[in-house]
Amino acid sequence: SVYRPLYDRVASSVSLPAGTEVDSRLLLDSSRYLLLPAFYETIIFLDRCNENYKIVLRTFGLDLEKVLAAISAFAEGKHPDYPDFVNADLTVAPGNNGWDETKVKLYRGRYFADSHETSYRLLSWTERYFDHNKSAIDLNCYVAAQGDDEVLSIIQNPDTKIIGIQDDYQHWANSGYNPSAGKPLWVVEDEGPHHIFFDDNIHNDPEDSIVAVRYRGTKLLPENVVEENLINSSQTSFRALNGKETLQMQGKYIVRVPTIKPIFDRRWFIDQIEVCRKSIKE
Repeated sequence: SVYRPLYDRVASSVSLPAGTEVDSRLLLDSSRYLLLPAFYETIIFLDRCNENYKIVLRTFGLDLEKVLAAISAFAEGKHPDYPDFVNADLTVAPGNNGWDETKVKLYRGRYFADSHETSYRLLSWTERYFDHNKSAIDLNCYVAAQGDDEVLSIIQNPDTKIIGIQDDYQHWANSGYNPSAGKPLWVVEDEGPHHIFFDDNIHNDPEDSIVAVRYRGTKLLPENVVEENLINSSQTSFRALNGKETLQMQGKYIVRVPTIKPIFDRRWFIDQIEVCRKSIKE
């Protein structure tokens, strides 16, 4: 009972006002919105600032298509809180014809192990039922990108406004939730767009991270690289950061989301973006 007032406040913040008729694409169920207003506020902020932004949706679940539909409805001016916001670039579901692939791309991100290393690949969305017992050869026809540079090229492609990736939960779980086995995030030191990864399952724990940071640069070099004078190769190759190094990325490229905060504060994501921008300049 001590938490009942907080629960009621949370429920009120994500619920429709009584008697409100809303486009069903915006809804989780008959009385609650699917996405937080803070997410929509962030898109509006970036849009009004003429930011060159891109939305990359990452999930272990089955909700990508529902989220895309909600974004599309919002961008059509269907959200009752934001009826004046219209952005054709985010209207990704024209009628019943499926996703507009000039604006959105969906993939299934999967790890593959061979005799040399474990690599991450993007499979086409059509390969719905992924079997971890299948070999990489069996799935070659579904591979859209393999290796760090190919995957990053797809994510950063300026011609696509939204990317959706269903990541490899089974691999992460089988690895004991090791930081290097989670959802990959590519960080290139002092180069290219500033990637910021928001997730409510990021922890201040070097042994448990949902984000697998893959880093290219020289500011975070392990001792053996310096000792063996391998700096040049570190500038061109990505490497998986360990747990302690991953913690150093918090507040710069990865942001832990205490979900209750953006529920109550619609500017929360906007403020965190500003914090990250300032942090990488220091």
